Amino acid sequence: MTVLVVAFFVFVLGKGILAQSRRISFGAEALTGSRGVAVTDIAPEGMVQSSGEQWSARSDEGNIRAGERVEVVGREGLCLLVRRAKKEGGVS
Repeated sequence: MTVLVVAFFVFVLGKGILAQSRRISFGAEALTGSRGVAVTDIAPEGMVQSSGEQWSARSDEGNIRAGERVEVVGREGLCLLVRRAKKEGGVS
């Protein structure tokens, strides 16, 4: 019986430790680093589509045209701070 109880607690503690090291997958913190598309021109404010939702957004590096890919770099209240996403080759 002691072996079963110890094995159970080792299993539960192991899963708890793994859960602590996982990346956040929901909530406001998960938006930072995500990518999306500008729905309207962002000059310097507009709308973006990210994570399946439309958000108010503000550009931190000049104007972004509708249809351009963006990357979320932060959040202020319900407004996302975005910049142009770097292209796959690493050149923006």
